[in-house]
Amino acid sequence: MTALRPCIEARCPRLTSKTRCQEHQRSRDYTRNRPYQNPKWIRLRAEVVKAGRCHWCGATDKRLLADHVIPISQGGEPYDPANVVAACYSCNRRRVDE
Repeated sequence: MTALRPCIEARCPRLTSKTRCQEHQRSRDYTRNRPYQNPKWIRLRAEVVKAGRCHWCGATDKRLLADHVIPISQGGEPYDPANVVAACYSCNRRRVDE
């Protein structure tokens, strides 16, 4: 049987045989598997889209999305405000297809 040790999350009193207790591991897995449902992303997206103008073409009359300047797949930071801009759908698609 493996020795129990404290969960590594701050102030968590639970003991576990792994790094995190079940509750914190589940929360971590959920956030990792669903990055665009993470509350941090939702707040950042709302803040960026509030600008009301596409960063790439300047359109103000279109529905805006949040767009990563440097894609996460290429090493861009997912929650860095300097790496996320507002983009209209057509500009966002054009950048994805490049």
